[in-house]
Amino acid sequence: TLHLPSVAALLPKLVSSASRSARVPTSRYRVGAAALGSSGRVFIGANLELPRAPLAQSVHAEQFVVALASQQRERGLKRIAVSAPPCGHCRQFCCELNCADELEFVFGEEQEEEEEEEDGEGEGPRERREGANGAPTSTSPTSSSAVATLRALLPRHFGPHDLAKASGTKPKLLLDDSGVSLELTPRSLAAVAAAAAAAGEEQQGTEEGEQEQTSAFPASALAAAAEAALCAARGSHTPHTRCPAGLALVWRSGEEDEGGGEEEGSKTTATAAAATATEKKETDNKPSSPPLLRVSAGGAIESAAYNPSLPPLQAALVAAVADGMPPYNSNENRRRGLPSSRASSSSVACPSVVLGAVLVERPRARVSHAAATRAALAAFSRDSPPPLIVLHARGAARAPGAAEGESGYESGSEEEEEEGEEEEEEEQ
Repeated sequence: TLHLPSVAALLPKLVSSASRSARVPTSRYRVGAAALGSSGRVFIGANLELPRAPLAQSVHAEQFVVALASQQRERGLKRIAVSAPPCGHCRQFCCELNCADELEFVFGEEQEEEEEEEDGEGEGPRERREGANGAPTSTSPTSSSAVATLRALLPRHFGPHDLAKASGTKPKLLLDDSGVSLELTPRSLAAVAAAAAAAGEEQQGTEEGEQEQTSAFPASALAAAAEAALCAARGSHTPHTRCPAGLALVWRSGEEDEGGGEEEGSKTTATAAAATATEKKETDNKPSSPPLLRVSAGGAIESAAYNPSLPPLQAALVAAVADGMPPYNSNENRRRGLPSSRASSSSVACPSVVLGAVLVERPRARVSHAAATRAALAAFSRDSPPPLIVLHARGAARAPGAAEGESGYESGSEEEEEEGEEEEEEEQ
């Protein structure tokens, strides 16, 4: 029993464990985070990197817990504990929150003390210290971690309210109880039905310019993935561009073969046959447990400053890791010369884990995530990237029941979509 006075005091104790879930093939720098929601729920997360991809496509630990809280319909965050002081990227990202003025960060000394104790150089807790950028911080009675508000860490920040003043609109903030009204277009509905009926054959009647070979996509999961991506798009936070987008990842939850040292996509026929024979022999001695297909989805989260925005693929990856996505393949880990003890947190994505993705966005939107998503998915395989199916949805640009101008800052997006819908109907 820890005998802590509050749930908030528990957060720093969870950071070290959370950091073990980090996927950091490039930086090898693990960061953990734990957040306390206004409902009393606790969300934990870690930083995620895509193998062989630019670090700009990474997910920071603070972004992880914020995105996870949004996906779980949390309506506010009180405090976020993190391994180290939040970087400027994460401070700006958190300015989108409806609780930004009251949000507190806990960081620093507890993690440092753990490291000092391991080295035998611990000097005991300090009562007070200066925070990042010289911001004054305090310590709680039960923890040596520094505490600072977002306001202290990022004074005079630029955020949604600044855009709202410039456009004369009401700002829409992250974790507000709102969304957008979206439904799949008739063409996209027909595409899902055709692909599911064909059970993995070439998809017929896909959106113009978005034809994909779906033979590698698990057709049995397509309908569920399409629905999950649509729901994620409805809940995405995109008030600055008014271009909602959601993505669903289909992934394998079973154990992966680590003995052969070869990636699944590069196996020869003989190797595959030998593996099949070995698997059959093993199943004669123990009950079979085929891997299960899982679907995890996330919606885009925009920032008023643009750069800290979280694309829908990364948001879906947050959901997948939170859902228990298997660790990345340790074979690549060995090629990089990393110790096997760090394989669970510092390896790269196994190509057999992610089987495909479904992206839902508006037709002819001024912002499309299709090309960037395809490029990012390529990081999950050296040979054949997981297939991406792009579906289109249309509907009101504003939240259901909201007045005109309450959910976005840029004019013209809704009109552009209506024009695109008319063109699409004429083409049909």
